[in-house]
Amino acid sequence: MMSGPLSSGLHPTHGKGPETWINEYADFDRVFLAGASAGATIANNIAVRTGTEELDEMTIEGMVLVHPYFGKQGGLKRLVEHLFPTIYDGGNEARIYPTRDLSRYTRLGCERVAVFVVEKDELKKDGVGYVEALRKSG
Repeated sequence: MMSGPLSSGLHPTHGKGPETWINEYADFDRVFLAGASAGATIANNIAVRTGTEELDEMTIEGMVLVHPYFGKQGGLKRLVEHLFPTIYDGGNEARIYPTRDLSRYTRLGCERVAVFVVEKDELKKDGVGYVEALRKSG
């Protein structure tokens, strides 16, 4: 069973919680992760974790990444160095640069992934590279 920050925020009540709407409509056997920009990086890391650790609370069906930011572009690279000084290793940390370790995608915790990029966005290459890495992983 997964432990840590991910599991502490996930406590499906399976129809017995205080929120009527969630009790009636939430299906924790069909959860989709979604994130935009750096949130896409977080969604990706959760999907990788759920592929390697047991997640009893729910089933991740798919993931939507909108304009994913994986920390590789010019001035943004300095931001990553500043935000993550203890794990920044010059561009090889797979949690920030997911295409560095293609073996992670054979363990992705969902089968469906949609990636949205914009033609003139400087982060487009990251999103396209991510899709290519997924395809290579099988």
